Amino acid sequence: CIIEPADHVGTNLAGENVRASSNIAYLAQLIADCDSILIPLWSADKLDHSLLIDLLNSCLAYFIEGGYPSVKDSETFSHLNFGLRELQSLTEKILTSRELKTAPGIFICLGHQLLAECMGGKVSKSQKPEVGVLDVLLTESGQNGVFFDGVPENFKTLQWHSAEVTDLPPGSKVLAWSESCSIQALQWQTRAFSIQFHLEIEDDTVLN
Repeated sequence: CIIEPADHVGTNLAGENVRASSNIAYLAQLIADCDSILIPLWSADKLDHSLLIDLLNSCLAYFIEGGYPSVKDSETFSHLNFGLRELQSLTEKILTSRELKTAPGIFICLGHQLLAECMGGKVSKSQKPEVGVLDVLLTESGQNGVFFDGVPENFKTLQWHSAEVTDLPPGSKVLAWSESCSIQALQWQTRAFSIQFHLEIEDDTVLN
């Protein structure tokens, strides 16, 4: 399941809105041979949280995507059908409802920041926004854990953010960091992994 908070993550040089969810669906099919269910929150009229959580608990995995709105500015959600406060409430319910037997969630960019804030961490404006292809390094926990298994200690990532997680939520650990952002990836308990950068990319994503 792919939860899409906003209608796009940004605009490319051709003036086209970029929907990273389509890349996640493609990669899920390519790597795991599984179909995806897209849940566009930004166009939902009214959402039954309990029904959505039941659906997520039956999925092989779920993603909460990125998007151009900012958790530091509720007004950036004002023209979407799903506001920041409701999104925060839903994120907390999703995280706390997961069972040990269900697959953990993966939270990307905006999702990474939502997870941190909802579970007691802190998100702040970046001192140095990161945009472009930049290096990320794994911590000892990142190197020894399952999420980055097979990934080198130092690797290239696609970055596009001006806010970042600055304080970890209780029960979590840092998996990766960069020169300008000390919490590039984290694990919260056994239920969720989150990353500030974008992994839902293909060989020609940057060119496009």
